[in-house]
Amino acid sequence: MDLVHFQLHSCDQCQKVVLDLHHDFEESANTGFDRKDQLEKMIDFKGRLEKMEKGTFIANPQSVTNRKDETNMAKKGALFDVTFRELCTGAAAGCQLFNWIMDDEWISRQKIHGLAQRDMIIDDPNQETGWAFRDPSLWVRRWLGEPCPENTLHKICPSLGDSLNECRLWASTYQGTGNPLDIELIQFFGLWDPVTQKIAYRTRHGFQAFAQPEDPSSSTVSNRPIARYPGSSSNLVRICSWLNDCLEHHNCETMLGVMPTRLIEITGTSEAISLRLRQTEELGRVPFAALSYCWGGEQPMKCLSSNILSYGTAIPFEKQLPTIKDAAKLCQRIGLQYLWIDALCIIQDDSNDKSVEIAKMTSIYGSATVTIAAARSSSATEGFLGERFPGHREGAIVSYRCIDGELGSITLVKLDDDGDGDWSEPVEPIDQRGWTLQERLLSSRIIEFGSRQTRWICPETRSSGFSPEGLTDGWRRDVNFSSKRKTEALDLENIRTTKSTIDFYGRPRNSQFKEYLNAMKHWEQICETYTERALTLSSDRALAISGIAQIFAELSGDQYIAGLWKSCFHSGLLWKIERNIFSPKNTTQPTTYQGPSWSWLSVNGPVNFGQMCRPSECVAEILSCETEPANETAPYGLIREGSGRLVLAARTAPGVRTKAPLRPPGTFTDEVMFLGFGEFVVCYATAEMRCDIEEVEIDKVEEGAGCLVAEISRRNDGDKLYCQGLVLRWSSPERKTYSRIGQFSYYGDRKGYLFPDLVKDGQSAEVEFDWFTDKPTVIEII
Repeated sequence: MDLVHFQLHSCDQCQKVVLDLHHDFEESANTGFDRKDQLEKMIDFKGRLEKMEKGTFIANPQSVTNRKDETNMAKKGALFDVTFRELCTGAAAGCQLFNWIMDDEWISRQKIHGLAQRDMIIDDPNQETGWAFRDPSLWVRRWLGEPCPENTLHKICPSLGDSLNECRLWASTYQGTGNPLDIELIQFFGLWDPVTQKIAYRTRHGFQAFAQPEDPSSSTVSNRPIARYPGSSSNLVRICSWLNDCLEHHNCETMLGVMPTRLIEITGTSEAISLRLRQTEELGRVPFAALSYCWGGEQPMKCLSSNILSYGTAIPFEKQLPTIKDAAKLCQRIGLQYLWIDALCIIQDDSNDKSVEIAKMTSIYGSATVTIAAARSSSATEGFLGERFPGHREGAIVSYRCIDGELGSITLVKLDDDGDGDWSEPVEPIDQRGWTLQERLLSSRIIEFGSRQTRWICPETRSSGFSPEGLTDGWRRDVNFSSKRKTEALDLENIRTTKSTIDFYGRPRNSQFKEYLNAMKHWEQICETYTERALTLSSDRALAISGIAQIFAELSGDQYIAGLWKSCFHSGLLWKIERNIFSPKNTTQPTTYQGPSWSWLSVNGPVNFGQMCRPSECVAEILSCETEPANETAPYGLIREGSGRLVLAARTAPGVRTKAPLRPPGTFTDEVMFLGFGEFVVCYATAEMRCDIEEVEIDKVEEGAGCLVAEISRRNDGDKLYCQGLVLRWSSPERKTYSRIGQFSYYGDRKGYLFPDLVKDGQSAEVEFDWFTDKPTVIEII
């Protein structure tokens, strides 16, 4: 098999770089390495980032007083027996690896801490969140500053004198598969100071790593050389064997459903392929492949009312875009005569035909023998069988200590150099598109043509989460974890359990709440993944996830209501748009109707769902909720404008939207002030608020009447109160209905604060007061 060619370097100097991670292995063996536990820690880390949006918070003083910064950073990566002096000497002697390291941009610990100080206090041990980031700040890209390529070690070395001579070369390694000895990449290099035991400087960039199959290190290091030509004869034979092996030996079943109205028939030879459009009512149920790809703009060749008859005779093959041609060639090589492609199998200028066929997406991708995912191509003009990484590439061979002590070697290479210091795998173009998520999740078998490997995925080889996924022709076995690809598969068994956990009234049973929670968290994670992706038409927000919603509804027996579920409707109403100081996202007002304001379908931007409420915590009463599909053939798609009226009885309070400054100058976070009125007292409390639309304007009605906060859930936590709800404003000057503008969360004392001019001498500013109305108020939200 042809591999991407690298001109490799190895010399006596760089062979002193021995990657030996046995201390990590021994530590994980002693503590019991748990990948699930690591995932939970990552989720907790994400939660800490969310809290930082409000600024720093003070932890329990007893837990942090006199805390010392004693972490030895040598244990956070791989430490080498190479001093800074030896690094400079080796580079001068011509070691290519040492010169690559020296020629990278180096950033000092002091500069990183200085940039971090703009966002949080990291030098005060009483500030728990900030203090915890003193060492991890080296990994936060935001705190590396703007790229300054001229700041190489060659340049800054003379100004440092001998202060770094005894510092040792260190590397931050990444093990995505969970094996502490499996080096997938070096995130960056650093200089470890033996006196302070900290990293004094770090590089902006790192290296990818792989092991040759015949090397002793290959028993531990999972990355392999990259297959250069995914469309080569040897690679296509491999793909064909994956498919045949699955069909003959696995228990992987397709989801039999309604066939698409049309399929493309592929005939002829590899040198002269012929295509034509066939009606499935004539063909019956036949094996076929479905193509998942990025259009990348308007398609020059597509099925129209004017050419559908001629397409029934012949579809011009040579005029097709490269991705379409590659899909037909692949089908012919793996023995599938029929292919479904949306641009050619749906009449694109017939709205009725589009509605009917889009409503079949669940069946089309579910019943396809295999889905061909052109993951590496951002446009149909690029194809997916062509050469990977053309041109000259360089790499270096370094030593690697195997688990049995034997010395092997791995190859370090630079595949991308985009200048932003990102060491992660690139997000494939297909994973950035909203429509392609359900195409992936609905498919039983997938052949994914990525930018660095071709991957086979089927139920038998599919993993769950952070572990090797499917079979590949090289490179990485684990999936690229990113916000746009957090969900790899539909957990059908998990979804089915929901039916038995919901009672007669459509509410989750307390005795089975954990099982119910697992299934609904699966839906929420899918929504979070989906909303991280982009849609060409934002009005497709409901339609492009409708196939997954249909599967959930059919298997769970739950009722789907504009992106939410009846069984957890209260929790669903508390969705919020994801923003934090590390990845601020500007969410603008949609130009067309996408759904009622209380549904996350109504706005664009990444959605986050908080902790699900137990039935006992749901204090608002849902009186009615009426939704109507815009098209009867797509019951899980777009909601008809004007429907989606939600009537609920909830305790309310008048409110005023405000902004609180964050630590970075000129940045703010949204807050809402509750107002409480008693017989002789007016008090207030402030809660965190998430606006659905960033910088949503205060209109004249809200300027005069303020906004309304409606309590949806409430939980007592000792002396503290935790409640969540909606922030509403009048939807029109007539003040008949409300629309949602955000979500609020309050955690604190059951007290309000008197306004300063109402505080008398000797009187406390705090008063026991519940600012919500005693009795629920009936409100209508559209």
